[in-house]
Amino acid sequence: MTIVPTETPSGVMALLERTRADLQSVEDPREAALFVVRTEAIQYLAEKAKAGHELQNQAAELALRAKRRAGELLAASELSRGGRPSETMDIVSPVSPPTLDELGIQPKDSQRWQAVASVPEDRFDQHLAEQQTAGRELTTASVLAIAKHIAAQRARKSELNARLVEPIDDYTEGLGWRLFGGDFRDRLSILPAGCIDAFVTDPPYSAESLLLWGDLAKHAARLLKPQGLLIALTGQILLPRVIEQVTPYLCYGWVYCQPMPGQNSRIMGRHVFQTWKPWLVFSNGAWPSSGIGWHEDTTPASVMEKSFRWQQDAAPAAYLIETLTQQGATVCDPFVGTGSYGEAAVGLEREFLGCEADAERFAKAVERLRSRNA
Repeated sequence: MTIVPTETPSGVMALLERTRADLQSVEDPREAALFVVRTEAIQYLAEKAKAGHELQNQAAELALRAKRRAGELLAASELSRGGRPSETMDIVSPVSPPTLDELGIQPKDSQRWQAVASVPEDRFDQHLAEQQTAGRELTTASVLAIAKHIAAQRARKSELNARLVEPIDDYTEGLGWRLFGGDFRDRLSILPAGCIDAFVTDPPYSAESLLLWGDLAKHAARLLKPQGLLIALTGQILLPRVIEQVTPYLCYGWVYCQPMPGQNSRIMGRHVFQTWKPWLVFSNGAWPSSGIGWHEDTTPASVMEKSFRWQQDAAPAAYLIETLTQQGATVCDPFVGTGSYGEAAVGLEREFLGCEADAERFAKAVERLRSRNA
C-alpha cells in the first residue's frame, strides 16, 4: 500500500476516507500491521498539512481503530502469546503459523494493540466521544490507560472473588452505623437521592483507579444533599487528573493539608520527600459557608501505626468531619476498609454508612464499630 504524499487538508481527507473503507475488510494480522503504519503516516500528513484539530483527531481515531483491529486479529490468532504457536495445536501439522518476527510485528506493539482491542466497544466509543467533545487530542496512551484500569478491575475481582462477602452477610448495622458488603457502585445505588450530608473517604490513588473517582463523584452528586460535601484523601502526582474526574459532577471547594511527620515517603518520579497529603473537598452546588465556622486548612498529623495495609489514621478525618459537618449529619465512606473513618464519625455523633468489597476488611470494620457500641 503506497501513501501518496499530500500536504493539503483535502488530500488528507481523501486518504482518510479511502483508508477507513479499506480497514473494514482487513482479516489478516500482517495486513492489519501494515494498516497501522499507513494510518500513522496519515496522522503525520494531517499534522504537516495543518489540517485543523478536527481532521487531525479523525486521523488519530483511524490510527486507533487500525491498532484495535490488529489487536483483535492477533488475540484471535495463535500468536496471541508473544508469537508462539498455541500449545493445543496439532503438533504433527506440516504448517506452523507465522511468528511475530515473520509478520514484522514487534512483541511490544502486539501487546499494546491487543490492550487497545481489550477495551469494550462501547467504552472505546465513549472515550473517543468524550475526548472529542472536550477538544482533547486522541492518543494511544489514553486508551491504554483505560485498558490497564479494566485489567486491574478484573484482576481485583478475581483476587477478591473467594473473599467477597456472601449475600446473606452483606449488610450489618448497629447503633448509629450501617455497613454494606460489596462494590459501592452497586450498593449505594439502592439509597434514595439526597440522603447523605458528606462523603469522607480514601479512594485508591493509582492511575488504574482514576475512573473510580468519576464513579464516586457521579454517585455523590445524586446522594448528597444540596451543599453536601465530598471529602477525599488522595495523592499528589495525579492530583489534576483526579480533579478532572470529579468536577463534571461537583464543584471544587478547597484543599486541606494532612501533615505526615517522620514518614517522608519518597516520590521517586519527582525526587521529593513527601511530608503531607492533600484532602480534596468538593460541594454539591454552592459551598456551605453559612454552616461552617472559621477554621484552619491543616488537619492533625497522621501518626498512627498501621495494622492493615492502606489503613488510615482517623485523626485527620475526624477533624474534617467535626469541622465541616453538623452533629447528627449522615457521613458515608464508600471505601470503608477497616472502619477508621466510620469509628471517627460515630464517635462524633454522626450517622455513618459505608461500603467494603473485601470480606476480611469488612469483618474488621464490623468488629470495630460493634466494639464502639458495646
